[in-house]
Amino acid sequence: MRQKDVEARWFRKSGGTHFGFKNHVAVDREKKLITNWDVSPATVHDSQVFEVLLDDDPPRGHEDYADSAYRSRERIGALRARGYKPRINCKEMLSAK
Repeated sequence: MRQKDVEARWFRKSGGTHFGFKNHVAVDREKKLITNWDVSPATVHDSQVFEVLLDDDPPRGHEDYADSAYRSRERIGALRARGYKPRINCKEMLSAK
């Protein structure tokens, strides 16, 4: 067991099989610095770690950018309730181009 990482997981993506972990990172656009990060087994979907990366007390009107994997009505409502301006891509808008 010393040579095996028991927390890493196998997963499939884009026709390939991978083993390991995912890094999840929050970045300040203006300062170009990492503000928060988390590591999860590779099988955990990115959206499951989203709230962990958010600031506990963001400045009022702080914009939160994310890709469409994070979009849901509940998440947008929760972001607004915490003082964020959600800037999450919408799949429909992307596919219409």
